[in-house]
Amino acid sequence: MRKKLFCFAFAAVFLFPFTHLQAAHEIKRIDEGENKKIKINENYSFKYVFPRKPKLGISVVKISVFDKDGKQSNALVINGAYDMPQMRGHHSSGPVKFQINKDSFYLMPLNSVMRGKWEIFLQFKEDDRVLYEGAIYIEI
Repeated sequence: MRKKLFCFAFAAVFLFPFTHLQAAHEIKRIDEGENKKIKINENYSFKYVFPRKPKLGISVVKISVFDKDGKQSNALVINGAYDMPQMRGHHSSGPVKFQINKDSFYLMPLNSVMRGKWEIFLQFKEDDRVLYEGAIYIEI
């Protein structure tokens, strides 16, 4: 009985938030490379970079958000998650909120524990309304 309860609790906490989001919105595959502007909507765009090449262990995803005038903004909330698509759920981070540093960059640590393809899920929100969802794919 404990095992069943644990499995249900695990699924409710870690898997439900993303399956619900993925069913509600189209998740775009982000094929633009690092440091290329990607349009969120008419008012915002973003760029992502990895300050250091992603490798085993801790890496950081750094995102800059720009308003329609091209000025850097931190008006949005960015939620993220990462996982290995080939082993879905085994190395999942679960939902993580990007933190904003003093220079208005959004940061999220990525803890990769094995070599292979990794998916980084991004969700941009304004006033609790989802504006954009996308996924970056990297090889470690």
